[in-house]
Amino acid sequence: MNLVLFDDALDHLTRLHRILRMSHGHALMVGVGGSGKQSVCRLAAFTAQCEVLQLNWPVVVNQLMVIMVTSGQSNLT
Repeated sequence: MNLVLFDDALDHLTRLHRILRMSHGHALMVGVGGSGKQSVCRLAAFTAQCEVLQLNWPVVVNQLMVIMVTSGQSNLT
């Protein structure tokens, strides 16, 4: 399979690969939809022999809201 990567994609790939290879290395990729964040992240994780954890954001926000409300109520009593 032939793979074509642009220079900017290679820069991001090498930067992310270096971060993932560090002890306790982690990264948060933020950008416009359709810019290839997921593809670059999965490729960097594969080359760094890491696994990818993808969060379902609405579920995470709801869980955090429940935790904050619950902890706030328990502090009132």
